[in-house]
Amino acid sequence: AVAIKITPHDVQTKYRVGAGVQVKAISLDSGVTKPPKRFTEDTLLDELTQAHKYATTEEHKAILRSIKGLGTARTRANIIDGQIARRLIERVREGRKVVLMPTPGGRKVVQHLPPFLLSVAVTAGWEYAFRQIEKMGTDLSILMPSIQNKMTQMLQAVVQDAKSKGSLNIYFGNHEDE
Repeated sequence: AVAIKITPHDVQTKYRVGAGVQVKAISLDSGVTKPPKRFTEDTLLDELTQAHKYATTEEHKAILRSIKGLGTARTRANIIDGQIARRLIERVREGRKVVLMPTPGGRKVVQHLPPFLLSVAVTAGWEYAFRQIEKMGTDLSILMPSIQNKMTQMLQAVVQDAKSKGSLNIYFGNHEDE
């Protein structure tokens, strides 16, 4: 890895696109990259409460901080259980820990999702809207069926697209439907 320290002031005053720079020193470090640690249910629950770390704008970070992450304390575990029930992730023993791993079907779904659905910013906006509705005393049961219906339609379209391109075994619906 080559490390170059440049301050924002340097960029604005000294450097221009295409201009050369004088190298005073260089060092080469060898190492091995490691994949990120797998989530356990506890670490994933913690990350859901700290989703602001994944936001790219200060506005979205502020929203996620103000609503204390994605989901609520009551719904976060259900989110994970739902992904397991749909065979998008699975629990796998790694040594003494049980970690969450994406299934092949889960990877395919993510590969086929429209990019906007993978954005923490989109989820932050939804969460913020839900919290505002909740504060105003609006009955969420009126809004949720239309949101769930729209999401189900979008995900079913993604699944159909993935199935047409290869095998995909994901469960959406009631267990009686299997």
